[in-house]
Amino acid sequence: MDKIEKIDPGMIANSLGAKIVEIPEITEEQAEQYLALGSPVMLVAADKLYIYHLGSRMLQGYGLTLDAVVGYRILGADEETDFREKCSFKGQVVKYYGAGNKN
Repeated sequence: MDKIEKIDPGMIANSLGAKIVEIPEITEEQAEQYLALGSPVMLVAADKLYIYHLGSRMLQGYGLTLDAVVGYRILGADEETDFREKCSFKGQVVKYYGAGNKN
């Protein structure tokens, strides 16, 4: 029997026009160097799939893509309290950051 070659999902995605995006999680100190992009995003779980998918959808609303993102940060429970209260949300909240002038 012939040996079956392993399929490379990255190669298939690339041939379909998709690209692999790696966005690192950054610390609060690192985030201070960057401009916050868009609005915070509510997550039921801090899974990379949710972080990328929901972040991408939010950024589209601002005319941006994940290409503009240099990192994301899962916020502490004491951050973005107004946002959490407006949304009546007790789960995790993520903020995305990109290069730019903070002023």
